[in-house]
Amino acid sequence: MDFIKKNRMWITLGGLALVIIACFMPFAKVSVFGYSQSINYIDGGRDGIIVIIAAIVAGVLVFLKKEKFSVIPSGIAALVTIYDIINVSKVSGGTSLAGVSVSIGAILILVGLIVAIVVPFIPQDK
Repeated sequence: MDFIKKNRMWITLGGLALVIIACFMPFAKVSVFGYSQSINYIDGGRDGIIVIIAAIVAGVLVFLKKEKFSVIPSGIAALVTIYDIINVSKVSGGTSLAGVSVSIGAILILVGLIVAIVVPFIPQDK
């Protein structure tokens, strides 16, 4: 716990970097008749770009020692990502022939955002 308290800024920035990198990883996978296709978060439209911009804004706030305020863009990114994960089944168009699943990119985005939201509230050693 002392490591986290002493390196709070760097851990938060690492979580935000993970969010940005994970946006380029497979977010969802669609399988139809043995053929599968993966899409990353920025392929799907503007939501991935919103999450990347929010992560950059949060990173700038963390770097400027405004960690508590960085939770606002991180929270917005988390809400957008959770909404997209819930609605990922719409990729199949509602047919029962297609199998849709969330991939590693979505999971890593959530992990990075959890880190970016929780770590700024851990008291820092002076």
